[in-house]
Amino acid sequence: MREELLRQEVFKLAREIERYGISIEFVRFGVDDYGQPDEDKNVEMATVQGIYHTTKGYINRTITDGGMNVPFGQPMLMCLYADAKVINVEDVVTKDGVELYRIVGKTDIGGFHIVMDFSLEEVHRGNSI
Repeated sequence: MREELLRQEVFKLAREIERYGISIEFVRFGVDDYGQPDEDKNVEMATVQGIYHTTKGYINRTITDGGMNVPFGQPMLMCLYADAKVINVEDVVTKDGVELYRIVGKTDIGGFHIVMDFSLEEVHRGNSI
């Protein structure tokens, strides 16, 4: 009975990701003989469908007379476990060859091997303000 319910959940999630998801490219940085990042050795890991979403987080700011909590959105990406199990922390999300996000965490939601949720961190370029 439990396996039938899990199979139904996988089907529902796969349908929603296919309908509302976007195609995401993942790249893993290559390293040279000394362990340093080498852009010539970057490897495209996978292209999967996923749903981009945000979760609420808070930053504590200290002000002279008191404290203040500032809300911010933590970018996340939800993909099917079967498609995304090869993706690791420190891999990079790209779109049209431009680095957008770096994966800073991954979670197998519920431990059922159905859905992976990736925590993302925006990649800052040197020319950004």
